[in-house]
Amino acid sequence: MTASPLKTAAARLWAVSPRDPQAARWRELLKSAGAHASERLKSLNALAQAAGERSEGIALVDAALLAGRANEGVTSLRRRCPGVRLLVVCEEVALEGPDLADALSAGALDYLRASRSDDELVEKLRAHLTRLYPGNLRSEGAAFDDLRIDWRCREISVRRGRGWKSVEALTPKEFELLRAFVELRGNRISRGVLLDRVWKGKGGDVNPESLDKAVGSLRRKLGAAGRRIVTIRGFGYSFKP
Repeated sequence: MTASPLKTAAARLWAVSPRDPQAARWRELLKSAGAHASERLKSLNALAQAAGERSEGIALVDAALLAGRANEGVTSLRRRCPGVRLLVVCEEVALEGPDLADALSAGALDYLRASRSDDELVEKLRAHLTRLYPGNLRSEGAAFDDLRIDWRCREISVRRGRGWKSVEALTPKEFELLRAFVELRGNRISRGVLLDRVWKGKGGDVNPESLDKAVGSLRRKLGAAGRRIVTIRGFGYSFKP
């Protein structure tokens, strides 16, 4: 049976594993697949409590949490949180034969082999996200009168006369700053929000001057298009759509 698209624009994404490296990798893969955000949980019970009966979304679940109890585990989750689709991720613990069949027959959407390359896993995740929850995907690009961006290829062009010119390579922080500005365009964006988004939750440990320097460098590289970034004194910035 083909899974139907998720109904709500508030669908959520979870990475469920007791192991930090695995959960971190899966969240990065979801991000690379185009997802806006995901949550990390450590157990099936935590997923059931976080999702509840009304939440909808996709959960990447560590196969180790289902080993020996695949049918019971998946059935229980489907009963407690019916709006959550499960993708079972097999790391060194694989669900083989009856276990894997039980997980799929009990309602798991699919399974992923973690030994596959990141590119392969990203494509598979993107296919599921596109089919089930396209509203949770970041746009592949953005276009303005004087600025064009391809997020996936990390290519940025600015208008020069009647043509377009590629922008010199942005640093990773500058690229994430530009993404934050574009996604939050038209809004007042505090320095705190930018620090948290660009420095991945470690903004409290970063000197705000580092943010201002990165913004200044981004403006220079964007040339005339950099004037879209407006400083709000004593608060932060905005990006003119």
